[in-house]
Amino acid sequence: TATAGAACGVVTASPVDDRVVFILGPDRPTAEWSYGPARRQGAIVHTATPGEWEPLDARDLVAPFTAGALRGGSHVHVFSPDGRLVSFTYEDALLPDAARPGTERNLRAVGVSVCGLPVTVPATHPRNHSGTAASVLVTALDDEPTPGSDRIVRACEEAWNARSSDPAAPVAFSSWRSKFEPPAPPPPEPLPRDDAEGMLRRLLESNDPAHVNTRYLLAVMLERKRILRPQPSVEKGFLVYEHARTGETFLIIDPALSLADLVAVQEEVSALLAGLSAPPPAPIDSESLPGDSEPSVEDSEGEAAVASAS
Repeated sequence: TATAGAACGVVTASPVDDRVVFILGPDRPTAEWSYGPARRQGAIVHTATPGEWEPLDARDLVAPFTAGALRGGSHVHVFSPDGRLVSFTYEDALLPDAARPGTERNLRAVGVSVCGLPVTVPATHPRNHSGTAASVLVTALDDEPTPGSDRIVRACEEAWNARSSDPAAPVAFSSWRSKFEPPAPPPPEPLPRDDAEGMLRRLLESNDPAHVNTRYLLAVMLERKRILRPQPSVEKGFLVYEHARTGETFLIIDPALSLADLVAVQEEVSALLAGLSAPPPAPIDSESLPGDSEPSVEDSEGEAAVASAS
């Protein structure tokens, strides 16, 4: 039971012997030094002598400070599996809680006390005390960590909870927990880029008379790309094509377009392709129209842009 107005709690037992460690608040607390994150310490009791306790971590609040002593309060004390170390969370009594220009801010950290290495602290402050273990902080904190980096602004929880239950497994030094920032949702999937062949197939399937001219121009484009091969036609007013890869037959109505009609038809194709991110067709010359002359055998790289819509 704590005395002189001190409070205690959060008990953790050693896995190898009769020690228990717990949080102990300040004795004879005052308005300036009452229980708080930076004003508490670890204390150890042996179950064989329950009326006696010893300080775990030492505290030194006056510069130049004592190696192995803390400047604030420890909390959540947990023994390592072999009982040699005690981890704790820590907050500093001298650093400000709020950010100040040119001053490091007090942030919750994780430290480790090495049992059996006593630290003696001079009585230069009424809240200084010695301890039975040397303590050190093991986390590097950043007042303003870059989002997505491995820098941390707060460390907490037990330091040994990542140890495997397999005794032959390597001993984990620490576990890692960070604030989860969900990734930004991917941009909406754009409409799939269409091609002349896909559009021609859909227009043939719909068989809409309003697209007779468009189907004709798309067939010409595919002929120039050597995707469709012209075949002899036995019926006047129709063009017959064979697909070069699949062998399918395409029957296209020949609207007998004049050169002057091509501009309007190209605008119709451009309107259909506009929402599908496909480039609008460029003008084609009348020599490429079936029935006017032999199909061009010019290399596709030199063809008009109308053929590149596929």
